[in-house]
Amino acid sequence: MSSRQLYGIGLSRADVARLVRRGRLVSLRRKWFAAPSADERVVQAIRFGGVLSCVSVLEQFGVWRPPGVGGLHVRFTRREKVSGGVQSHILPREIGEPLVRASDSGLKSVLCALTCLPADDAVAVLDSARQRRLVLDDDLHELRRWTSSAGRRVIVRSDGLAESGVETVMRLLLTRLRVQFQAQVVIAGVGRVDFLLGDRLIIEVDGEAYHADSVQFQQDRERDRMLHALGFTVLRFTYRDVMGDLDAVEQLLIGKVRADAHKWTRANCLWRRAGRADPVVRCA
Repeated sequence: MSSRQLYGIGLSRADVARLVRRGRLVSLRRKWFAAPSADERVVQAIRFGGVLSCVSVLEQFGVWRPPGVGGLHVRFTRREKVSGGVQSHILPREIGEPLVRASDSGLKSVLCALTCLPADDAVAVLDSARQRRLVLDDDLHELRRWTSSAGRRVIVRSDGLAESGVETVMRLLLTRLRVQFQAQVVIAGVGRVDFLLGDRLIIEVDGEAYHADSVQFQQDRERDRMLHALGFTVLRFTYRDVMGDLDAVEQLLIGKVRADAHKWTRANCLWRRAGRADPVVRCA
């Protein structure tokens, strides 16, 4: 906490000095203090002369952090030369100052992420923040107002539907392939699937925490069998597939589309043979 915050809750300068002498507070830098149990990342950010921001804050809210995006992300009021894996950020003066709290708000952290990260990663982070309700639709106007042209391009590409960052990465790949697809489609009697390409090619993306021996594994296999019974083809990709070998995923999808595996035919349209209605009931 800053000295301003400490005084605001009724402590005097003498009280603060006494707490420091007794080890109840640690002096980090001029006018900034921490409890001995404070988050070490926040403490480091304050010691560097800034406040915690960007993905270092967002991950505390459960927002997806792209793999490979390391370091401590710190916002300063002016350009600072930092080392030790620290990523520095600066926001426009109108919204970036003063440094009152030790961590930026979720919205300011998203604003930093829009231009800090590679474009696809930034879209995935924004999608995740919207899914977590950390960024509401009304907040997008403020983000557009304060971000750069690159940040505005990220906002345009975000739809807020993906439940995980890896789903956004897959959506962006499908968009680049210029193939007709729908996200978060509900199949009657089965439930919601991640993506539907064309008429019948379903793509499911398993998250990072997916385990082969989990109950979810069994439920997903049952869903796959139900979809196959209707005539759908299901491609299921792991987190490692998408984040570690996206080129191979792309080539597999290109091959399926070129073979027209995403289209209904008399041979594969099993739900029609059974006299059932179109199972694709809506898109979320």
